[in-house]
Amino acid sequence: MKKLIIIGISLWIVAICFIIFMSRTKNEGSEVPVVPNVLPESISIDDGSAAEWGDEFEETLPPEVVAEQFFQFINIGDYDTASGFIEPNVLMDYISYHKELSPQDAFISYLKLFNPNELKSLRISKSKWDGYYQKVTVSTKLNTDKPNTYTLSFREFSERGHSGKEKYWLIVKIDN
Repeated sequence: MKKLIIIGISLWIVAICFIIFMSRTKNEGSEVPVVPNVLPESISIDDGSAAEWGDEFEETLPPEVVAEQFFQFINIGDYDTASGFIEPNVLMDYISYHKELSPQDAFISYLKLFNPNELKSLRISKSKWDGYYQKVTVSTKLNTDKPNTYTLSFREFSERGHSGKEKYWLIVKIDN
C-alpha cells in the first residue's frame, strides 16, 4: 500500500513538472519582438486631404495600400532600384506577423528597425487623378544617395465577393 502511495505521489510530481515545462516552452515562442525607437529623419504619409486631387475623383487611396503594394511590386523583381534600402519580402512577413497592427502601423514600425543613417526619409504623397490612373508619388532618400522618386499608377478593380461587390486597388506600373 505504501508503495502505491509513493508511486502515485511521484507520478503527480512528474506530471506537474511536465506541465510547468510545457507552459514555459509555449510562452517563449509567442513573445513579440521589441521594436527599437529609431526613426529616420523624416517619414511622412499624407492623409488624403491634399488639394491636388481631381474634383471628379471622390475616394482617396489609403496610404497603407500604397506602402504595401509598392513593396510587393518591387519584390517581383521587375523594379529592383529600391531594393537596396529595404527588403520587401521581410516587410510583408513583418506585417503578416503583427496582425494586431494595421498595415500602415506595421509599415512605420518596420521602418523604426532601420538605422537612421541608412534610410534618411520616405514620403508617400498623392498626385492628380488623370481620368485613367490614380497616381501616387513615393520618394525615398538614403544618406549617401540623391532622392529616388517613383510614380505609382493605380487602377481600381471590382470583384464580386461574399459580401457583395468589393473594390480593390492594383499597381499597374511604376515609373522611376
